[in-house]
Amino acid sequence: AQEIRNLYYGYPIHGVPSLTAQAADATQINLYWTAIPNATRYNLKRAPASGGPYSTVVGGLTATNFTDTDLSAGMRYYYVVQASYVGAEGAPSAEVSAVPSAPINPADVVISATQLADHGSGGQDIIFTVANSFRA
Repeated sequence: AQEIRNLYYGYPIHGVPSLTAQAADATQINLYWTAIPNATRYNLKRAPASGGPYSTVVGGLTATNFTDTDLSAGMRYYYVVQASYVGAEGAPSAEVSAVPSAPINPADVVISATQLADHGSGGQDIIFTVANSFRA
């Protein structure tokens, strides 16, 4: 059945796109995928939970990248992409996910050192604590 779905007018869609997702900032995720021979368009789909159900974010893309915008910071989003040829969709990519988050502002990072033990020979164990305040 999958082989038949991947054929349309005798031109097969060979392969499945390899999809990657990367948070761009607090409200955006950059998505990139590999081109598939004979594919003329790509349909990007998103779900709020792993495994779907997926809704189409954008269909008919000719590029192999897209930036999903107006997302909620800290929420995980799940994606698949499908290649198409003259309206027939191929198999979906493997699911990927990303969480949009704001980049860390160096001014918000606090580093403190606490002495844990003195070995008596001049050696000391020190632990460093790194904390930051998240800003969406």
